[in-house]
Amino acid sequence: MTTKNSDYLYWMVASDIHLHHPRTPTRLIIENLDRDIIRNPEARLLDIIWIPGDLLDRLLTVPDIDNHLITMFLGRLLRFCKKHDIALRILEGTGSHDYSQSAIIVTINEAMGIDADLRYYNKLSYDTEERFGISVLYVPDELNADATVTWKQTQKLLSDFGATHVDYAIMHGMFEFQLPAHVNDLSAHLSSRFESIVRKHVVIGHHHTHRIEGKIIVPGSFDRLAHNEEMAKGSIWCKDYGNRTEVKFLENVGAKIYKSIHIGGLSIDEAIARVDAVVEGKPPGSAFLVKGSSEDPASKAGDLFKSRHDKYVWSFSFEREDKTSQRIEEMEVSYTPVRIDKDNLPSLTMERLATDDQTIRKLSASLLANVL
Repeated sequence: MTTKNSDYLYWMVASDIHLHHPRTPTRLIIENLDRDIIRNPEARLLDIIWIPGDLLDRLLTVPDIDNHLITMFLGRLLRFCKKHDIALRILEGTGSHDYSQSAIIVTINEAMGIDADLRYYNKLSYDTEERFGISVLYVPDELNADATVTWKQTQKLLSDFGATHVDYAIMHGMFEFQLPAHVNDLSAHLSSRFESIVRKHVVIGHHHTHRIEGKIIVPGSFDRLAHNEEMAKGSIWCKDYGNRTEVKFLENVGAKIYKSIHIGGLSIDEAIARVDAVVEGKPPGSAFLVKGSSEDPASKAGDLFKSRHDKYVWSFSFEREDKTSQRIEEMEVSYTPVRIDKDNLPSLTMERLATDDQTIRKLSASLLANVL
């Protein structure tokens, strides 16, 4: 093993970065990344940087200013990794976010002649880092509608390489323990399966709340992206000593502020006082969600709050007695779109076929192959 420090392998993870996000400005996210990685002296000591999916939030267009900001940032990141001999590994995330756009970093690395140690993964992959003496499993999001199918493919992949275990697994998706107790989602991976084949850690992106469960590290999103994400955001830094690991969470202190303000049962004057106290000293552009009941006197004072604090982003949620708005919010959170494109349409269609007639299956597969 050849690492910068002979005692340990040093790696970090920044997950679910979501550049080109509609609510959290790309310029702010990049400034935070620059501070915590590129301008951070500690980052020069790293051996590996992993980005386990959702580097981008949505489709970019060429004229969009975010496109230019992102291209320049990726160039800086590549040069930083080249200068300090850091391996950069990027996993494709959710299709409705990354849209395979993360692959542009490969083009930037080659076209600009940077020649950083870069690898990009958009398929289930087994890889070895020979200079670090580790093996890594890469599992992108949305490989199959049923996680059991993905598990069987993983077992076959390891068998094909003559392996039974890996040192690390870098994934994008969900484990069963991240779901509400009453939800049974076939697309959720079983943690016991992957913990049984991983020696060190499973790092999984997608869920935006940081958490460690056994060998599994959920980095959470690097920045705040919405209300209900008021917890600390940041990145994971780990020293692997061989027989043990030392994991630390580096808080992104510049993360955009999303703050809920509850004014239920307050008079207008009391609500104004509470709002004033919460927003005092917050950076311009911070987002505040005022919550209460539609029966509250202050429920009609939205324009007043905006006029008193016009440097902030405001939204309001006032529930009726029948809790309608709460139910709508829960429905929105629970919905997960599935991207359909020419690469996954055949497999999705075959999974939907509810017949055992082999002739129909073969005919459907043939038609799809001819169409695509």
